[in-house]
Amino acid sequence: MKNLKRYIPLSIAITGILIFIIWKGFSYFGNNNDNEDVANQIDKMFTNVSTNKISFHEKEKLADAVNKAKELLDYDPINDVAVDLAIKYINPNKKITDIPVNYKMIAFRNLVDAIRYDYSTDLDEIIERSKERVQYLNNVLKVAELKYGVVVTEGEVNEYIKETIHPFDDDLLNAYIETLGISKEQFNFIFDRDFYILDVLYNKLVDKLLEVHSNESFHNITEIFKEEVKNLNQE
Repeated sequence: MKNLKRYIPLSIAITGILIFIIWKGFSYFGNNNDNEDVANQIDKMFTNVSTNKISFHEKEKLADAVNKAKELLDYDPINDVAVDLAIKYINPNKKITDIPVNYKMIAFRNLVDAIRYDYSTDLDEIIERSKERVQYLNNVLKVAELKYGVVVTEGEVNEYIKETIHPFDDDLLNAYIETLGISKEQFNFIFDRDFYILDVLYNKLVDKLLEVHSNESFHNITEIFKEEVKNLNQE
């Protein structure tokens, strides 16, 4: 759902990372007061998020989109959270080597959006792009570790979700979770976990990218990393 909570932290994280990169760059030339001002602005991006309200009609439309997506994909989100939150209790120091998401989960998210907002619903195309997305996400993890030595642990992700994501609450989010038939805890810690793994990874990766590619522009650094991820399987 493009208006759901999970896109707010993700879009904020992406924007925040870009601002953070710029802030880090200027920190070599600016003074501490300037840096604090930028840091405060980034912090506001995470805290000043308005609550979404949802009408009865919107709730019905959301439920209809979810049910149609389940039927078209022969997929039920409950099956992906049936581990009963066991992921919360594993070794917090365990390194994450694979994104815990399958292509049907990604396809489901995209298909719900397509149905709800009357986008193109070419099922074959959605499935193909979802499979490519799974590969891309796992390549991001591999490039971060192999080329930059940056890894993410289960404990780091749990802490991020607990502190940054789980407290967030609004009507649209609750309606979506209710329609999925899962708990808020299952939704945040399991169903949407892949989003937050990337949030934590990118937050850690920024400094290393700036260090390794210190002579490159901010734009070029982003493009370099994209190409490394894209070309991983070709090496």
